[in-house]
Amino acid sequence: MNNSDVIFEKIVLAGAPCLMAYTQNKEKAAANGTVLFYHGLFFHKDGHHKELSSLAQAGYLAIGVDAIGHGERARSDLKEWLGVKELFENRFIELVSQTAHEVPHILDALLNLSLVDDVRVAMMGVSFGAYITYLTVLEEKRIVAAIPLLGNPEWPQHPNSPHLRPEEFYPVALLSQTAGLDTSVPPLSARNLHENLRPHYSITPERLRYVEYRYSGHFMREEDWNTAWRISMDWLKKFL
Repeated sequence: MNNSDVIFEKIVLAGAPCLMAYTQNKEKAAANGTVLFYHGLFFHKDGHHKELSSLAQAGYLAIGVDAIGHGERARSDLKEWLGVKELFENRFIELVSQTAHEVPHILDALLNLSLVDDVRVAMMGVSFGAYITYLTVLEEKRIVAAIPLLGNPEWPQHPNSPHLRPEEFYPVALLSQTAGLDTSVPPLSARNLHENLRPHYSITPERLRYVEYRYSGHFMREEDWNTAWRISMDWLKKFL
């Protein structure tokens, strides 16, 4: 199967611009599992055709979502709005939280279209999208597998920070992947979260995994990104 076999279809779900990717039949793909995919900061869903294609070719219904303020609903002043140093963290987490709070409504919309199986939903996110993923899995329990890549679950001065809620993650199958030389999103917080999650996953420890690519920065080496993607696909195959 090659990329030409993948069908891309734009759709708006609960007000969020989305890009669906699937092969042959989207209802059949959804029965295999629906995977929500969230992009990085200042990026957009349409920049992830490669990843969405890979998910579709594995048999899933892949759905790239434009985060609030991005893509088809971009704020024209987003960089300036986030560029105020003393306000950056609060505004950044505001975007994360608003986007995460949309996910239950997106899943409800998919359910109304018969495009989601309530027990076969996964979520992936890169960088900014990983922040969204960490928060969403605490609030939307239909997500059974989550793969945040290059994200930070520890948000200082935010009472809703995922790292403060370790008892709420289980039983989601959580695979976190970080880069050891990442200066934009250092790996320590994700590493610490997984240490704190271990007691909560003691019954099924195989549902928790942390991988750190020690020689990569935030823009990962190609070989490390390829490995991360392969591990991600294996995770979905096992838990979705």
